[in-house]
Amino acid sequence: MNKILTFVLLSSVSMNGFGFELLNGSEHRDTIGFSEADKLQIWDYEDWVSPTIKDKFSSIVAFHESADIAFVLSRSLHIGEIDVQEKLYLGNWPLNYSPYQYTPKLANEQHRAIDTFLIKTFDLESGGIGPGCMGNTPLRYGDIENDGESEIVLTLGRIFVVFSPKYERVVFSDYVRLVDELDPASYQRLYGDQAFPEAQFVSDLAAINGYPRMPAIRYYTKVFTGDFDEDGYPDIISWHKGYLSRRSDDATSGYELKEEAWTHYERDLVAQESSKNGITGHYIPQETAESDIQDWLAENNLTWSKGNPAKSECPGEEGQLIPEMHDPLLNDPDVLK
Repeated sequence: MNKILTFVLLSSVSMNGFGFELLNGSEHRDTIGFSEADKLQIWDYEDWVSPTIKDKFSSIVAFHESADIAFVLSRSLHIGEIDVQEKLYLGNWPLNYSPYQYTPKLANEQHRAIDTFLIKTFDLESGGIGPGCMGNTPLRYGDIENDGESEIVLTLGRIFVVFSPKYERVVFSDYVRLVDELDPASYQRLYGDQAFPEAQFVSDLAAINGYPRMPAIRYYTKVFTGDFDEDGYPDIISWHKGYLSRRSDDATSGYELKEEAWTHYERDLVAQESSKNGITGHYIPQETAESDIQDWLAENNLTWSKGNPAKSECPGEEGQLIPEMHDPLLNDPDVLK
């Protein structure tokens, strides 16, 4: 049996005898620096921080203290590492997409149809609070590979990011939620009771750009970790699903599955002769048949519900499967398992 880790960003998880703990950071959304209570818990931020650091981290939205080290996420979307005891600033790194990030085909086509682009930018607002309200606590910390090296895991609205302090870079990123659906209140304000035959649910992006009849899309990804191919190197599998709104004259309510893909990534832990950068730590896409990836998931009983993100953190939904990623309106048997 392969060694598989399915990680839930709340607590320790164990599968087939393997597990790890991924700890929540502390949230500081819409605050400037640390609160007085936090200063007492960690350090007196204002007393020692240099003007350069203060400029970079004058608005800290989340942090995590591990032993004598604190990792911080700034509103300017930098990761900082600080020695808490010595009050030394150890480094800061801007967040970037992984160069190997998967591009959702359905979302890309939707943008092209209205002459816009699926822009790869990080921010704390796009996509709202993310699936299951996980963006409310955007920074978590732990060893997702069970290799003794911990990573920073970020949920930034629609994006899931793995940042490696060891390699000082983002080593994996993926869209986990792209929902382009005009909410009922906005629909009523724009169109009243008018219905469009082209779609039961209308695209928000299209409506903003003057295309009111385009069908909405919903796109989700589930992420699984482990040594799936048993070669001693950590892997990530991403399971992508894209849904398009059904027509108003369709007898079935909701959405139809239009895009499904499985991607296999392997951690770059060996310097290649052809690589000028040596070991990068990136998760690099492999030329693995989708049928093989599906077999790995099936062999290890890894269903859609067991992928990350899994459990909701929204008030009243804590510990439940994230409702929107398991919505019956998606008309997809996988999401109901």
